[in-house]
Amino acid sequence: RLHLKRPSILVADRFFPSDLFSLDRRMILGLASNQDSTISHAAIMARSMGLPAVLQLGDGVAALAAGKRAILDANLEDGSGCLIIDPDGAHIAQADCKIALNRLHGNESDPVAALPCLTKDGAAFRLLTMTNLSNAEDKALPQAAVGVGLLRTESVILNDLSEAEQLERLKERLEATDGAMLAVRTCDANADDEAPWTAAVRESLQGHRLLWPQIRALLQAAPGGDLRLLFPMIAGAEDWDACLREVTACRDELQSRGIEVGRLPPMGCIVDMPSAALLAGELIQHGAQILAIDIEDLARYTLGLVKDPAAAASRAASPAVQRLVKEVLRQAEGTGVLVYLCGITVASVDQMPAYLHLGIRHFATEPAALLPLKKRLMEEDLS
Repeated sequence: RLHLKRPSILVADRFFPSDLFSLDRRMILGLASNQDSTISHAAIMARSMGLPAVLQLGDGVAALAAGKRAILDANLEDGSGCLIIDPDGAHIAQADCKIALNRLHGNESDPVAALPCLTKDGAAFRLLTMTNLSNAEDKALPQAAVGVGLLRTESVILNDLSEAEQLERLKERLEATDGAMLAVRTCDANADDEAPWTAAVRESLQGHRLLWPQIRALLQAAPGGDLRLLFPMIAGAEDWDACLREVTACRDELQSRGIEVGRLPPMGCIVDMPSAALLAGELIQHGAQILAIDIEDLARYTLGLVKDPAAAASRAASPAVQRLVKEVLRQAEGTGVLVYLCGITVASVDQMPAYLHLGIRHFATEPAALLPLKKRLMEEDLS
C-alpha cells in the first residue's frame, strides 16, 4: 500500500482499482495516467469517487511529473484535460480563477435530475447507480437513481475485511439506501484488470477463504433492506449451481452458530459472457431471479475486444450484442425475473437507446453517466 503524507496528485503509467482501494480518498487530489482509457476499471472507480483524472497522457509523462508541482485540469466525465508540470505564475492565476468559478457554479443542480424518467411518448424507465463498497463519500443515492444496480466489493479482498467488518459496511449501505434496491456483486478478481495480485486471489476465492465470509455477511445483512446477491462470471447452470451450494453451506454454518438467517435474499448473476446470455433460460430454471447484463463486458467477450474496452464501449449496441440481449429478454419473458443492463459508462451512453427499444427498462450506470443517459433516453419515442 502507498501511504501519502499530504494530499497529492498521483501519477502512474497505469492505475489498478486496487491502487485506489488502498488509499485514503482525502489524500488524493487527482490522477494522471499514461495509459488508462476512460472506461478502464480504475477510471470508472475514480469517477465514482469524484476524483479528477487526466488519462492517456502518453509514455513517459508520469515519470516526468513525479515529485514536481503540477496543475491537473480534468473533465470528470471523460478523462480529458491537461497536466501542467512546474506551472508558472500565469498558469497558477488562471487555475485559481477557474477554481473560484467552479465553486460559484459547481453546486447548481441540473433540473433534469428531478424530472420523471419518461420517454417522449410517456414510456417509463428506471435508472440505477453503480458504486463501490469502499466509497465512504457516496452512500446516499444520486437524485436520478432509484437504487444501486451494482455494488462492487473488490475492496473486501484488498483490505482483508473480516466478516464483522463487511456486515457493518453493508448495514450502513442498506440504511443509506433507505429501502431502495441494493444489488451486491460478490468478489470478482477479474474486476481489477491485470493487477499482479489477482491470480492468488482467484485461487483463494475458489477455495472459499474469501468468498464464504462475504456470503455470510451478506446473508446476515439482507433482512435490513432490499439487498440482492449477484454472482459474476457465470458461464452456465453448472457455475450457478456451484454458487448456490456456497450459499447453502454459509447459511448452514450461520445456523450452527445460532444465527437465524430466514428467507434467502433474491439472487442472480452478472451476464457478462455470451454463454450466460444464450443459457439464460437454464439459469432461470435453476433459480436465478435477477439477470444483470454487463453490457460493456458482454460486448468485449462477444466481439473479441477483451484487451480493448474503449472499442467495446463504442460498439456496445452492435447487432451481435443486441441479439444476445434480445435472447435474454425472450427467455426471461413471463418468469418475473428482473433483467437490466449494468456496467454502463459515459462512453456507452449513446448506445443505450437501442436497448430501450428492445424492451430494457432498467439501466445501471456509473454516477457520471446517470444524467447524460437520462437526457438521452428522454429524447426517445417508442410509439
